Amino acid sequence: MRSEFAGRCRLNTTLQILSGSGNFSRTIFGVPVSNNEADFASNGLITGNFEPAAGNSIPVTVKYLPSAETSEGWLDYLEVNARRRLQMSGQTMGFRDLQTITQDATTFRVSGLSSALTVWDVTDPQAPKKQLTQTVGNTLEFGVPTLGVLRNFFAYYDNAALPKPEKTVGKIANQNIHGLDNLHMVIVYHPDFEAAVQTLAQHRRDYSGLDVATVRIDELYNEFSSGQKDPTAIRDLARMLLERSPQKFDYLLLFGDGSFDPRNNTASDENLDFIPVFETYQSFNPIYAYPSDDYFGLLSDGEGGALEGALDIAVGRITPRTADEAQAIITKIIDYDKNPATLGDWHLRLLYFGDDEDYNVHIRQADKLSDAAEATEKWFNTEKIYFDAYQQVATSSEKRIPDAKTAINANIFKGGLIAQYIGHGGPRGWAQERVIDNNDIAGWENTDRYPLIITATCSFGGYDDYTTMTGGEQALLKVKSGAMGLFTTVRAVYIDGNNKLTDAVQSVIFDRLPNGQYRTLGDILKDSKNTLSQGSEDNARRFTLLGDPAMYLALPEHRVRTTRINGKDFNPAQPDTLKALMPVEMEGEVTDTMGNLLSAFNGRVFVTLFDKNKPCKRSDKTLKARCVLFRCSGTSCSEAALQ
Repeated sequence: MRSEFAGRCRLNTTLQILSGSGNFSRTIFGVPVSNNEADFASNGLITGNFEPAAGNSIPVTVKYLPSAETSEGWLDYLEVNARRRLQMSGQTMGFRDLQTITQDATTFRVSGLSSALTVWDVTDPQAPKKQLTQTVGNTLEFGVPTLGVLRNFFAYYDNAALPKPEKTVGKIANQNIHGLDNLHMVIVYHPDFEAAVQTLAQHRRDYSGLDVATVRIDELYNEFSSGQKDPTAIRDLARMLLERSPQKFDYLLLFGDGSFDPRNNTASDENLDFIPVFETYQSFNPIYAYPSDDYFGLLSDGEGGALEGALDIAVGRITPRTADEAQAIITKIIDYDKNPATLGDWHLRLLYFGDDEDYNVHIRQADKLSDAAEATEKWFNTEKIYFDAYQQVATSSEKRIPDAKTAINANIFKGGLIAQYIGHGGPRGWAQERVIDNNDIAGWENTDRYPLIITATCSFGGYDDYTTMTGGEQALLKVKSGAMGLFTTVRAVYIDGNNKLTDAVQSVIFDRLPNGQYRTLGDILKDSKNTLSQGSEDNARRFTLLGDPAMYLALPEHRVRTTRINGKDFNPAQPDTLKALMPVEMEGEVTDTMGNLLSAFNGRVFVTLFDKNKPCKRSDKTLKARCVLFRCSGTSCSEAALQ
């Protein structure tokens, strides 16, 4: 007999299993039920041998004994393995014998036959072998080598009425996902989001120049998991595409929310589980039990469920639950890429938010990242909001920092290329003082100014809990506001591991590749994780990309290099002084991100600025402020419309 049982109680409890001569008991150790970071329950394993009571059945009784405190228990499984006479039972029968493993060869004799019997060796189900048998009277006999191998057999009467399928699922239309090849990107989606997904796929083809295929999750199951819901089917698809195009296939987008309960054991109407998630096996622990879409990107030999190794492709997930939510995020992504309304100085703003306490470790990390960004690109404008700089206010429940809340919400309204938070938090917000919560996110109105939000905090993007709309998901799905994507966490994480990952992200996020391009969102997170040592991998696996992995940050494609001011060569080492109201003529050059002069207009631009009390605007109808832009080609310059 073998059984596993989980119990949840502050005190130790007792499990008993009774059958025949067997009376087994096991202590189920108590757990700290008030500690949200402790194991939720304690597991107990019982094994043993017993003599069953007389008869053809084996009654078994399981008792979870009462405790002095409230307790809950869950039976995982109960397994009884009995050795009996090899006598044919029913029309079909499977059999095996553990005692044969130590024997060079074994002869099996099946008695009690009523007609001709056929036996197959199904040890390898992909290559069954029909056995050569001989029958004497009502007994069938055959021999096979068995040393070191537990051989499995299946017997049936030749005239048996074999089992038939009890339920017809329906007709399956022709499909050929196995025919896909030569792709940059694949989008796996639920059919409820068909319209939005096809819009995004076409956008990536037209705007990004990618070869993109879309795969419905139900059709994927048909070809990769025999029609059954299985996250490994997604991974097998990704592996196939990578093997066929190892230098090209880069991106996997999972389009649909997921759930920790794929079989809906909770029987909830809210548990929709559009795209399945891979969950780690440590189901009792709230930190080490987590979903990880990295499972779908670890595609080398020997990788997979252990979540170890280097990511081979970039993976992202978008988590709508309705068609309207799906369309809202697609609209934001396309606007972010190409809508002129999204242009503005917010592309040059970086926002850094740091939690207090913990010996200022969060503030120091945020400051370190800010300094590194400013050193990478001189034109970044950074805004820092550190909670220790604001007055805490005592309330009837807990302390609050209202001025920090106001400052963060105001900066989100202004927009920023990146908004990064370092500190404590949870699925519904940031910091013990609830500096940002779901109500704040619901109130964000930053239309056309969508940041990439990076949160080194706990559980802000735990997309597998259908009972909770996390702050990360809320920011992603918010209509015409919120975030265009997030690097965020699905479970509790540790400070040291967070610092290592955010350092790794900082080292690549503004780093240009040899062709002068930046990395996509998916490549930023993938390459960051791949630089970490094995000891930091587990913490990093709890970081996920909520967003499109093939999307680029809205970094400026060109640079302006000032060459002359008022007819004099510009020397950064010898700055000049500009006086108020004085006419200023500036000459510069437009370059690519590597500093190479652009061929258009020879890269040269002249701007004459007459400033009276306010900056120049194209929409200005008065003469109080006027800008004149001259574009030059060769030696010829002409006035152009102000951009």
